[in-house]
Amino acid sequence: MKRVAFALAAVLLCCSGVLPSYAQIQVIIGTGNTYSNYFPYMPYYPSHRYQYILLASEIQQAGGFGGMIMKMALQNYTWYNGTTARMSENFTIKMQNTTLTNLAGGWVNSGWTTVYGPANFQATVNTTPGSWTEFPDFTNPFVWDGASNLLIEICFQNSDQNSFSGAYPSFYGFSSSGTQRSRWDFDYYGYYGCTNGSICSGTCGYSQTYGYWYTSYCPVTKLWIAAGIEQSFPDDVDPRRILVTTSNYDGSSSSFPKPSITFRRMGTNASYFTYKIVGPLPSQNVVYRGLNSANINDTVIIHNTGSGLVTKTLDFSTGPLGGGNGMVGNGTLNTTLATGGAYRLDVRYWVPAVGFTQNWSKQFIIAFDNDIALGGIIAPQRPPYKYLRGINIPVSIRVQNIGLNPATNFRVIAVIKQGGTIVKGPDTVVYNQTPGLATGQTYTANFPHFNSLSVGTFTLEAWVELLNGNDQNTSNNGIAYLYPAGVTSWDFEVLYDTELSVDAILQPTSSSTDVYTNTPYNPIVRFRNNGAADQSDVPTTITIERLDGGTWTLVYQATKILPDIIAAAPSTATLFYDPWTPTQPGTYRICATISAPGDPVTQNNTLCQTFTVGDGLSGTYTIGTANAGSPRNFTTIQDAVDALYARGVSGPVTFELTDGSYTVGSLSGPPGPALDLSSKILGVSATNTITFKPSLMRSLTRGSVMIRLQSQMGIGVYIGQNMNPANPNAVMNKQRAYPQLYANPTPYIRFDGGDQKSLRFLLDVGSATPQQMPHRAVFYLGAGASNIVVRNCLIENWPQSSASYASDLPVVRYISPNFTFEP
Repeated sequence: MKRVAFALAAVLLCCSGVLPSYAQIQVIIGTGNTYSNYFPYMPYYPSHRYQYILLASEIQQAGGFGGMIMKMALQNYTWYNGTTARMSENFTIKMQNTTLTNLAGGWVNSGWTTVYGPANFQATVNTTPGSWTEFPDFTNPFVWDGASNLLIEICFQNSDQNSFSGAYPSFYGFSSSGTQRSRWDFDYYGYYGCTNGSICSGTCGYSQTYGYWYTSYCPVTKLWIAAGIEQSFPDDVDPRRILVTTSNYDGSSSSFPKPSITFRRMGTNASYFTYKIVGPLPSQNVVYRGLNSANINDTVIIHNTGSGLVTKTLDFSTGPLGGGNGMVGNGTLNTTLATGGAYRLDVRYWVPAVGFTQNWSKQFIIAFDNDIALGGIIAPQRPPYKYLRGINIPVSIRVQNIGLNPATNFRVIAVIKQGGTIVKGPDTVVYNQTPGLATGQTYTANFPHFNSLSVGTFTLEAWVELLNGNDQNTSNNGIAYLYPAGVTSWDFEVLYDTELSVDAILQPTSSSTDVYTNTPYNPIVRFRNNGAADQSDVPTTITIERLDGGTWTLVYQATKILPDIIAAAPSTATLFYDPWTPTQPGTYRICATISAPGDPVTQNNTLCQTFTVGDGLSGTYTIGTANAGSPRNFTTIQDAVDALYARGVSGPVTFELTDGSYTVGSLSGPPGPALDLSSKILGVSATNTITFKPSLMRSLTRGSVMIRLQSQMGIGVYIGQNMNPANPNAVMNKQRAYPQLYANPTPYIRFDGGDQKSLRFLLDVGSATPQQMPHRAVFYLGAGASNIVVRNCLIENWPQSSASYASDLPVVRYISPNFTFEP
């Protein structure tokens, strides 16, 4: 099915409102003292829902205050499984003020305000710990009352419930007061009803079936809260943009208000600001300055009353238009004394208590007698709007009288060009009416429609000419007056109905260094809609070939349907293909093709690029500083383990430790084992073993290699089954759809200190006491561990850590006819 993106008039026009611009303050709630596998946002799964509560006290302690929440973000611990996240369809964020302190009563399904969505959202992957996954600006900002707790829901549900793909994050969390502060739900393959149900409405999902998946941890959250000035008088928007000289702005009526600013107060903190008007431009002469009191030198205005959105009207002023002759006025803006022209309001606003500052500059008009201006281009619209080839496109231009005298006679001229050549016009619309346009009134000039069978970029040029008087300000007569910042022409696009292309092969690329033999790899391709209509159900194909003696040999081919790709911005869609496992190292070429029926442009339908497949680890490597710079040396033990997970092995691997001491793990950040060797390392077998041993020189002396294992949970080296291994390179973290293949532990790992017992492992648990951490394990063999050898090694406690002698070995009982083990 094809969903056409243009209206009956066959023109794509956007009617959605645009939020005004707000200054904002950012507050961060929580500190990352843990990370959790209860994912606040999990784009890898096709359905996801997460609710959590931030206490009012936590937001206030972070510097937050009651007001409009404009945006939010979650703090990354890392991202796994590549650098491109899957698109989340029907992505929605909801919020509500609540008295709840936990979610023990179950999911909350009512009382919500939808602040964003439902819409497509693709997260930006950033693997740097402490970075942020930012969600889009809210289309409906939420007003937090400053006293209630804040309940947040993040939810999405994809149309395709039968695939896993893309990168996914692990977020920092903080141990919150109370329990059950958050809940998580998900589905895949429709196992839990989401093929026909709605996870966001609570009618399907894992927890709906099994009734749990909640935690006391909350994700570290950043909130953008609107702050500072939101409006002023004068301003650069009508009706506060055009001032007359026939009366002063003294507050005598709503039509003649005194100068003011409207700002969002930050709690009970005092606000400070300076206020001045300069002009007529380009002159920078100060013609009006606001005062805090009748003292002419008291120019810093202080306001410390009210809450929420506050308007401060000026009661004291000076300057030629503020008091005259060095006198102090009562805040009135005396425009009867002004010369017509453009002026600028400059306000500097700050709140010392929170370190917030804002500069507010708005240009406005004190009207000339005669001044006509272009007020806006209604159509054609600039990109990302698109117009369909061969369909009538309206040309509509708004004109505004910003002079004091009525504009009774003027003409508007429009020209359309392509490549500098006129293709339509000049067309003229003449206005000749009595009593004409009064100050501030507008008129829309509608020209004959434009129609082109050619595709490409076209340029509109337009201007207005006053005929019933001498226009005293011609700088606003041409279309350049309406250009957004950085724009030098008013361009619009005429396109084919259907025109798709391969935009980019995101992985693998020519610079990829993460493709290895015997390691599954997901190709990712981004496609672009260059046409004027949405497209759906479009066939795509990828092929992978290996360069073999000068000939390309096909080794992999996959076809996948692109479900939807919209014409509106960003006009792209990304497909994640099923994993491909290369069997040989070498040079490869990947080609992606999109085949849309009726696409008249085929030159951009296929894109190819070469990449390199590396081999797994094999042979002897060193770890330490002695052989720094060698391609077969790793600086740290963790570096070597990272390579094991990333590359796998293609033969027996031996790591020789050359230095006298190593430190593995950390006593800060989220708790975990010092060295996580859980889940699958590809290629390991009874033949392809992994061995850690001292180098020849170190093997001559007892305890010559000290390995300090730092762990906040009392585990040094952990080997066992794990669906969520800590190593981001683990294949389990990249292929989460296949836990039966990749969660099981790696066998045939050996730690051999040699005849002299040269390897010395010391467990460092920091300041933890035996009561706080009774059980310690230098080597912890978890579920499924087998064929693990720890031989000729010294096992000790770190001298500065309090030793613990507790154990929880099973008790052996004989119950005929079997032995049983009880904890």
